[in-house]
Amino acid sequence: MSESMVLPQTGSRGFAIEQKRLLGVILLGVSLVAAILTAFAIGAVPLPVWQLLTGQAGEFEQMVFADIRAPRVVLAAAVGAVLGLAGAALQGLFRNPLADPGLIGVSAGAALGAISMIVLGDALIVPAWLSPFLLPLAAVAGALAVTTFLYAFASYYGHFSIVTLLLVGIAVNALSTVGIGAFEYLSDDRQLRSLVFWMMGSFGRAEWQTVLPALGFMAIASIMLLRQGRALDLLQLGEAEASFLGVRVSLLSV
Repeated sequence: MSESMVLPQTGSRGFAIEQKRLLGVILLGVSLVAAILTAFAIGAVPLPVWQLLTGQAGEFEQMVFADIRAPRVVLAAAVGAVLGLAGAALQGLFRNPLADPGLIGVSAGAALGAISMIVLGDALIVPAWLSPFLLPLAAVAGALAVTTFLYAFASYYGHFSIVTLLLVGIAVNALSTVGIGAFEYLSDDRQLRSLVFWMMGSFGRAEWQTVLPALGFMAIASIMLLRQGRALDLLQLGEAEASFLGVRVSLLSV
């Protein structure tokens, strides 16, 4: 008798939780659409969004929207979503709700790579078609270099340790910050303005030529992270327990 009373209550509670989650996702989706439309409209040149959507805007407004405003807004929305996903993955990996990509030095490594390109890039001789991609490629190279170093160091003794990864990441973050400060000292006024705006999260350089490839890479990375959702959930039990349940902790951390 008691079991028959408990089971429906448990099922109804689970259904209520799922309803709340669905409602939260819907509200976040509506908020995202509202934020994107607001970002399309507000700027140095105010744009009538309704006229843009209906094709009644002038040629100048359409040019500003298509060539300047739209790539920046789309890239900002995509970057925000991917950063949130990366933060959630790291929180699952470290079993800490305060974890983020900056905790283990990946963000600082990317910043160091990008800033080094801003300061030293003028001395490089590259084809014209490659110039728009130099800054994002330098940032990706910096992040990959830090990730590779962290994985190699954490696996040096034949056993991968998340604690070692965390401690070494904090040290790498500090060293990268020192390197960023050195480049800030060596930069001239123009370079200093560029690197300061870049570190503040500026999307002023966004163009469809660079945005579209970035969206493709972010989509691939997001799919890969989403496929590891169950493994990250099992990791909450601990590294040893997750390994017993079939999770390859070392590969998951990569």
